[in-house]
Amino acid sequence: MLTPVYNFKNNSYPSKRVAPYRPFYRFNNRSDSYSFKGSEGLIERENMRDLESLARAYKEVFEVLDLKTDEGIKKIEKDIEGLKLWKGITFCNVGKEKNTVYLNVPRSKKAGGIMKIVVSTEDSKKSKTWLIKDFSKVVKNSSLKSNNYEFYSQEEIEKYGLNKELKSLIEDIDPMLLKLRIAVQKRNGQDLKPSAAVLTEDMSAKLRNIKFLNSEIDSILDTKSRKTVIKLKDEFGDYNGITGQAAHMFKNVGPDKLKIVCSSVQNINHGEMMRLLAFNRDDEIVAGFLFKDFDKIVSNYNPKYIAVIPEKLNFVNINEIEDEKYSKELPELLSLAEAKLESFKSFLLTPPPSPKNTGFLNSSDMFLVTSILSDFAEVSKRFDSLTPMQVFKIKDSYPNLEIAAGKRAFTFKIQNSVSKAQKISVLPVQSKYNTNLTKFTVACENGEPDETFLLKDNNKVVKNYNPQYPNVIPEVLKFYDEDEIKTLELSGYLQDLNSEMSAFRNYVFEQTNIETKPVKIKHCVERKIRENKKLRVQKTDYDKLNKKAFKLLVKNCTEDFNSAIKSLNEKPEEFKEMMDSIQKRVDEYLFNKTKTDSNF
Repeated sequence: MLTPVYNFKNNSYPSKRVAPYRPFYRFNNRSDSYSFKGSEGLIERENMRDLESLARAYKEVFEVLDLKTDEGIKKIEKDIEGLKLWKGITFCNVGKEKNTVYLNVPRSKKAGGIMKIVVSTEDSKKSKTWLIKDFSKVVKNSSLKSNNYEFYSQEEIEKYGLNKELKSLIEDIDPMLLKLRIAVQKRNGQDLKPSAAVLTEDMSAKLRNIKFLNSEIDSILDTKSRKTVIKLKDEFGDYNGITGQAAHMFKNVGPDKLKIVCSSVQNINHGEMMRLLAFNRDDEIVAGFLFKDFDKIVSNYNPKYIAVIPEKLNFVNINEIEDEKYSKELPELLSLAEAKLESFKSFLLTPPPSPKNTGFLNSSDMFLVTSILSDFAEVSKRFDSLTPMQVFKIKDSYPNLEIAAGKRAFTFKIQNSVSKAQKISVLPVQSKYNTNLTKFTVACENGEPDETFLLKDNNKVVKNYNPQYPNVIPEVLKFYDEDEIKTLELSGYLQDLNSEMSAFRNYVFEQTNIETKPVKIKHCVERKIRENKKLRVQKTDYDKLNKKAFKLLVKNCTEDFNSAIKSLNEKPEEFKEMMDSIQKRVDEYLFNKTKTDSNF
């Protein structure tokens, strides 16, 4: 039998009168608990009782160790040769074989009830791992996912002599554990950590309420379809939805526009805990807190590794709790998180307002939009008839136009502004699902952020267009109502843009009246000849003479044309006269040649 467990609280061993044995493992609804008809075999009752006794001693030891500083734990390790107290207990020189034994007992009810014992030989060449569930069943295969373990059957337990081997192992561990209990008792009350600080009642109440709000929100959303849930989160505006995210995160929180999430988390060793995280606009963690029992702050939690919860928890003590991080920053973040959850819950419970009618621009604004797009189309058509170099020269020479390579929009610098705009650009656009769209972008004074408006059919303003993703146009468009359109102050912007667009259109037409693409006379002549190819006759000596005359005509016309081009900017009237003269000579040549050939 094992040595009785020492009671640290009463500083004594229990009396000889022991309470009746009540095994941890419960045989639920079985008429014959020990018939072993099932596939999962059970170890002997005595081994069950001894394993449970080991587990109680293990937990009582760690209840004391949890109160000690790291230095205090090192002192206990020095008292026993080869002892290590990290993620369990490791004993050296155990039993006759001088083996090394590692023992770990889950301290949380949600840890799966798996006791782990690893026995290694002195040279560490061989080792055997025991995994025992509920102090009664030996795990045969632990490679399966989750807690779906495969256990030894009753026949296998008897075949491999597991009861005898386990009993011998327990007898080897028991004296070593007794030695550790005595060493712990010897230093009981020494090297204690400072007392853990307890949160104020207000902060503790906020944490409990946050847990309650998360639960309430989950219950509401569980009654709705997935499509409806996504729609509600999107309509709330400040909900930061991430695929696979279980907790509720919110953005644009507080004056610093933080992202905040506060929710409960489950840990195999420590059970339920609360976690609060805050991120800046660049998704960098600016604050992170882990709470135990709604009133203590874990001091050794590193928010950079969000999912990693220390196996051994240290708590913020009474000397550290006065730090501004805990006394000022933490209460503010808890209040912000609670307020956002309250707001989201109210939003979910509030019936959606009846949709308002789509608003339209007033008649004067519609006229301005139509005028702007008409001028835009005329200018674009005129540019299509010019060479890229000519287009560039015209744009570059216009002082109020901002040009950039590959830019299709016309961006104007506003000089005499009716509105507060410094620059306004306009560009007709379309998508796979929507056409007849126009995008206006306004750069305002005093460094205010740019405003972008997307118009449909020259009279409606799109509401669900996000200028942060300029190339993404929603498949289904939503529009501002009449009251919302009034707050956009579009009239002033449209007046400024219409004035600039009209002036630019007039300038382009003025410049393109004298801009002409250079054309080679030879091509004009050859085109005329191809049009009259049906009038060709058999080749004669007279044709050879006409070919020489044709070459001479081309030469003379080309020289005259080059001369006219040089004087184009100074004397445009002479250029027109010279072009008429060249055309006349070409017509006379073709007419005379056709007439002569017909007579011939």
